[in-house]
Amino acid sequence: MGRGRRAFVVVNAGDDELVTTLSTSLPDGGYCDVLAGQEDCLATEVSDGRLNVTVPPRSAQAWDVAHRS
Repeated sequence: MGRGRRAFVVVNAGDDELVTTLSTSLPDGGYCDVLAGQEDCLATEVSDGRLNVTVPPRSAQAWDVAHRS
């Protein structure tokens, strides 16, 4: 789920790990998963409007422009 150029959230409600590439409107650059906490920056990179994600089963990840790595 995207919030335009401000934020992006991925929810995996399944029983298997989700590994995929998603299109996003986030500006290119590095981002920290805001759900992982400030000390545990689970960094990901947006490049050409694409985001590679690996989301464990029954969990979520979220990125916003205020938490760039």
